[in-house]
Amino acid sequence: MRIAVPAWCVAAALIAAGCTELTDNRTDETVPDLTEAICADGTLGFVRNDDLNGETPKSPAEAASQQIPAKIIISCFANDGATEIGVFEIINPGGVGTVDRTR
Repeated sequence: MRIAVPAWCVAAALIAAGCTELTDNRTDETVPDLTEAICADGTLGFVRNDDLNGETPKSPAEAASQQIPAKIIISCFANDGATEIGVFEIINPGGVGTVDRTR
């Protein structure tokens, strides 16, 4: 199976793929549903790109008012995209608090 490496990279603990592109000219149709990742326990899995991105702010003011969390926890799945096998943690040392996006 070939996994697309996104142009935007998440600075995260235990990330499986590195950033190899400098531009982001993708459309919603070309973004893969799953990105390969290593779960917090070391298991190879996949994360949903919707979970990685979170909700888009509805205005610049809303975006500016949001605090950057120190940790975001999202579900890590088997290659079927449905079987949850663990969690994936995104670490931001300058952030505040934890956001749990697991389902």
